[in-house]
Amino acid sequence: MISFNKISDMKEKYKLYANDCFLKMQKKNMNIGTDIKLKVNHGITMSDAVGNTTLKSGFFNESYTLSGSVDGLLHDVGRFPQYYLSGTLKDKESQEFTGFKDHGRYGAYYLGKDNNKLLRYFLGENKEYDEIIKEVVKEHTTITNKDYIKNISELTNVFQNYHIDEVVKGSKDIKDKLIALKLLVLREEDSLEILHKVSELLWRPAIGSEKKYHIKDIPWQQFINFDYIDMNKLKEQGLWSCNVGFLLRYSLLFHNINFVGTLKNIKEEDILKKIYINQKNNVTNDNDEYITDDALIDPRLYEAYKFTELAIDNLIETSKDGKVITNESREEAKQKTLKAFK
Repeated sequence: MISFNKISDMKEKYKLYANDCFLKMQKKNMNIGTDIKLKVNHGITMSDAVGNTTLKSGFFNESYTLSGSVDGLLHDVGRFPQYYLSGTLKDKESQEFTGFKDHGRYGAYYLGKDNNKLLRYFLGENKEYDEIIKEVVKEHTTITNKDYIKNISELTNVFQNYHIDEVVKGSKDIKDKLIALKLLVLREEDSLEILHKVSELLWRPAIGSEKKYHIKDIPWQQFINFDYIDMNKLKEQGLWSCNVGFLLRYSLLFHNINFVGTLKNIKEEDILKKIYINQKNNVTNDNDEYITDDALIDPRLYEAYKFTELAIDNLIETSKDGKVITNESREEAKQKTLKAFK
């Protein structure tokens, strides 16, 4: 039987681990920014959120709940050494220091260093879950392993009938399915936290009023076609702006949300409207002065808000059994949304 340390103990260890990283940064006379400090609370919050969703999703039995909490706690564990080495949380800029293209892959490497030393620190002597947690951490930023890219309809009826002890000792196929479902839950909760931060103004946007900051046609077409928005590519093309950043956050709902209950919660909490109001009320000029003239605000911000509302309604309506969003229902929702929007 898998035996982890208590999750409360792991959370305390996580805080101590982060604090140790901060002390090392101080010795290097580094500026410890708010962004890296927030990652401590992010790990704790995600541990609770992923564990809770795992428990209540209906797709797992209770034996998986603690492992879900571990996923949430450790998914960004690479952020602290990443910042220590590079002074930034931007994956592209830190790559030359870490040797990894994103923080997920670096985190998995860091957990496994020195014969899984950091994993032992968090998990205790249990070693059976090591490879699964490292795969979840590695793939959570961008799922590249085709074995983990599965239609959710293949996954939802599997793990109610298997105890986690059976799965970690089972076939590669069953373990791949577990990792796939865990990644869906983790990425979904990660997306939601970002949206909540924006809606609650914990993350204050700085949206330039000049038209040069307005959303250009290329990112806009990517957004309304449900395509992934490649931030780095758009930056290289000079098409990135804070406004486009909002499109990216909205598009997470199209791609990362798989549970209908999640979308219903977004609607009930009126998250999209809150985000739009905060966008409008926080438009600034280049001197960081607030703009009150609505004529200066990018009209595509409102269009993006209404488009996303429509897309969510259609995703809920086309979902399988009102519970999950499959690849097929997602495509159907996309076509309905495009037809109505045009």
